[in-house]
Amino acid sequence: MKRIVALLLVLITAASLFACGGNVTPPAETTDAPDTTPVVTTVPLRYPEDGPNYIPEEAYDGYTYNVLLAGSGIGGKFNDFGDESKGGYLLVSEAIAKRNAKIEDEYDIVIKYNDIFGGGNGDGVGFQAVMEDFIAGESQYAICEVSTYDAAQLAIGDFLYDMNSLPYLDCSQKWWDIDAYEDLTINGRLFFTTGDISCVDNMATHCVLFSKDLAKEQGINVSDVYKAIEEGKWTLDMFINACKNVSGDINGDDKMTVNDRYAVLTWNDALQAAMVGSRIRIATVDDNGELALTLYSDRSETMIEKFATVFFDANQCFNYTVQLDSTKWDAERVKMFDEQRALFNCTVLNTVPKHRDSSLDFGILPYPKYDETQEEYGSYVGATYSVMMCVEKYIDDDDIPVIGALTEAIAYESYNIVKPAYYDQTLIGRDVKDEESIVCLDIIFGNRCFDVGIYYRIGTYTNKLTTIMQSRTNRFSSFYKGSENAALKEIEELNKQFAEWKKD
Repeated sequence: MKRIVALLLVLITAASLFACGGNVTPPAETTDAPDTTPVVTTVPLRYPEDGPNYIPEEAYDGYTYNVLLAGSGIGGKFNDFGDESKGGYLLVSEAIAKRNAKIEDEYDIVIKYNDIFGGGNGDGVGFQAVMEDFIAGESQYAICEVSTYDAAQLAIGDFLYDMNSLPYLDCSQKWWDIDAYEDLTINGRLFFTTGDISCVDNMATHCVLFSKDLAKEQGINVSDVYKAIEEGKWTLDMFINACKNVSGDINGDDKMTVNDRYAVLTWNDALQAAMVGSRIRIATVDDNGELALTLYSDRSETMIEKFATVFFDANQCFNYTVQLDSTKWDAERVKMFDEQRALFNCTVLNTVPKHRDSSLDFGILPYPKYDETQEEYGSYVGATYSVMMCVEKYIDDDDIPVIGALTEAIAYESYNIVKPAYYDQTLIGRDVKDEESIVCLDIIFGNRCFDVGIYYRIGTYTNKLTTIMQSRTNRFSSFYKGSENAALKEIEELNKQFAEWKKD
C-alpha cells in the first residue's frame, strides 16, 4: 500500500479523534474573524557583528510567537523555550529565558509555548497537533518542535513548509546544524532541521562513556586511547581488542548477571550508532538531491560481523533494555557503570549528568571508525529521543516573513547565549571530568550524522536492526535482502513525490 494511502487513513483517524467529522479539507475562510495581521514598522536591515545581516529589525506590535513542544521529554522534559526545565540544566534554562527576553524586547513580540511532551513514532503528539491545525484550517504555531519520526511523516504528507523558502531564514548558517542541513535537504527542500535553537538534539547524540578506573585496573593505557582518537586511529578493531578479558563473574555464582562485570554496557540503539560511527547509513541524499539506499555493502557486512563478536556475546556485553525490566534498567545501568562493572557504556550525552556525582573517573569517547582509512568519525543523532524544528505549511501568507525573521533571530541569539550555557558551562564546565573528553566532544559534535533512512523508516530496516540487537543473532544479510525491493520502491516513490512538489 502506498504511503499516501496510509497517510490518508491516519488523517481520517485524526479527524475522528478531534471530533471534526470525516472531512479533512480545511474549512473556507470567513469574513468574521478578527484581523490578526501583525503591524510591521519597516526600518533598515540590521548588521550585527558576525550575525545574520539580512534580518529586518522590525517591530511586530506584540506578535505572539507560539511554539509547539512535542518531543519525547528527554532531559527531564527539557524545554527549549522555557525556564522551568528539570534534569540539572538550570544554567541552560536561565540562558533560554535571557534569550527570550532579548528577542521579545528587540522585536516587540511575546514568546509562548504549548508543551505536550510525549514524542512519537510517526503518529505521536506532534503529528496529531499539526493534523489538528490542518483540519481546523489554521496554524496555531510559528514553529513546531516534534519527534524526528513525526517530522518525517509530516514531510511525507506535505504538511510542512520548506524551510529553505522561508524569507530571512538560512539554515546553512553556523547557528543551525550544517550537517543536518546537508543530510536532510531533499531536492533542494528542507522540511525539518535543528541547530542551536534546540539543545535536545545534543542530548540525544550518541557517545561512548569510558571507565578510566576499570581500564587502568585491566592494564589498558588510557593515554593510548585518547592519542588514537586524536590521530584518527580509534577503530572498531581497537575497541574490540580493549574489550578482551574485561568481563568477569565477580560474585562467584558461575553465571553472568546484572551483578557482574562486562566489557560493554549497551542498549538496542547501539547497532545504529556503531554503523553511523563507521559512516554507514540506511539511506542518504545523493549528489542529485535524491534519496538513495546505501545500507548494504561488503563494508557493512564486515562491520556488523565485527560488532557481533562483542555486542552479541552475553559474556562480554550487558544489554539492559533486554535483560532488565523497563522500570529498573535506568537505575541499574547507572549503578553498574559507577561501580566499575562496565568498561564502555554505549549511550547518549544526556546520560552524562547521571554520573557527575560519582567518584568514578570516566571519559566521553566518539564511536569508533570502521578502520583508519575512514576520513571522519560519525556521531548518530538518535531518532527516538531527538527532536526536529519544522514549520506548518498552512501558515498565513502574512506570517511567513515574520516567522522566518523571528526564527532566524532566535536561532542566532541561541548561538550567542544558549549554546555557551549548554556546551561550555554545563556539559564541559560541570559534567566532564577530564580535559581529553573536551577534544572528544568537539569530534562528536563536529561529525554528526542524520540518517534519513532511519527517520523515514525506509524498508523497516530500523526495526530489523533493533531485532538483531535484541536477538543477539546476525541476520543482517537476510534481513536486508528480504526488504530490499520494498525499500527501493519506497525511495522511488518518495523521490518522485518530492520532485513533483518542487515543481508546484
